[in-house]
Amino acid sequence: MSQTSARTRVLVDPARELEGRVLPGAGLTVAERMAVEAAVPELKPRVREIVDVARAILDEEGVDALSMRAIAARLGVRAPSLYKHLPDKQAILDVLVADILRENGDVMRDAIREAEDPVGSIFDAFRAWALENPQRYEVCMSGRLDESPLVRSASLYSGDPLRWVMRDDLEGAITFWAFAHGLVDLEIRGRLPQVYDADLVWQWGVAQLRHRDDVVASPDPLGASTSTVGFRSGIPDAQPLSERAERIVEVARELMEEEGAEAMSMRNIAARLGVRAPSLYKHLPDKKALEDAIIVSVLREQGAIGRRVTAEARAAGEDPLLAIVEAYRVWALDHPDLYRLNMRGRLDRGPLTRQAEVESAQPLFEAADGSGVAAVATWAFAHGCVDLELNDRIPPGYALGVVRRRGVAALRPGGARS
Repeated sequence: MSQTSARTRVLVDPARELEGRVLPGAGLTVAERMAVEAAVPELKPRVREIVDVARAILDEEGVDALSMRAIAARLGVRAPSLYKHLPDKQAILDVLVADILRENGDVMRDAIREAEDPVGSIFDAFRAWALENPQRYEVCMSGRLDESPLVRSASLYSGDPLRWVMRDDLEGAITFWAFAHGLVDLEIRGRLPQVYDADLVWQWGVAQLRHRDDVVASPDPLGASTSTVGFRSGIPDAQPLSERAERIVEVARELMEEEGAEAMSMRNIAARLGVRAPSLYKHLPDKKALEDAIIVSVLREQGAIGRRVTAEARAAGEDPLLAIVEAYRVWALDHPDLYRLNMRGRLDRGPLTRQAEVESAQPLFEAADGSGVAAVATWAFAHGCVDLELNDRIPPGYALGVVRRRGVAALRPGGARS
């Protein structure tokens, strides 16, 4: 994703440039940030050892495998002895997240050291690091950060290089972060359409979202038109769900909306339908089939919303691309469990899902003037904005509506950096 012909500031020694430079960003004044830094505790050697073991378990087995018992077993001690140092699993996760955020900050500082194009370099490094360390990335991005000075300081340290390459344009940095997080999350989860070159989408987004004073050549957003055709062609006929299966999906969605994702079980669905659970398997053979059917319903609903808001925007002389992004956000915030289910990972490749996927994406392609690259980049940006908002990761004080408008304006074909 190397950018060419860039005329940006060259950072000869980022450690020297950033060390001791107290940036106000992320909703803090300089004085408030100095107070945070002053309150960061020094980790004791035993805590450092516990965190190193936790990181190894995370990398090898995932966050669900992290437990006091698992850490103690690797250390060759009894689990209760760990509570002298860290009181519970959440405390371990908080220290681990702080450690990983500082690692990320170091990676991005190294990336811009003597870089001809710091912006392109920082996002190359961010993407490579996240794809190589998906477990670490997920644990850092899966929820609200702890408010302790340790975690807040690490979060600021991680974000400083981005704020620096964006020339202290804090709103621009958040816009860029939303795009980068959204796109790398889609890559990690296997949700990018296979016919699209992820490198090209990255190149387009990085070229369009960088600071307006940077001069860089943008790729042709219409250059991958054959990918767009490939995405929308070759879809086999699909057998629609039976009326009974559709009703099962409807009830499953009701349960998720009312009681959360954990309430969506065959037993609970059967109880609400007044039947025995085994009878449901005649229509949907297992829970995965049920979840796939729910995702199909979500994709079709999003497609219908996209068509409606596009028509309304065009009739009112407004921007259909922005209308889709705004409607996407509203739906996701209104249906967070359904949104997370839909975005959990790679889609089923059966004809029913493929049809729904194309149906969902069509309004976005049309609003992006037929550019698949611009459409996918805009989707990544919209997903990043939504995911950061759902996880309460946007610092206070940012006008998110302005961020969305800025991102959409830049990512459209022919869009200008602001």
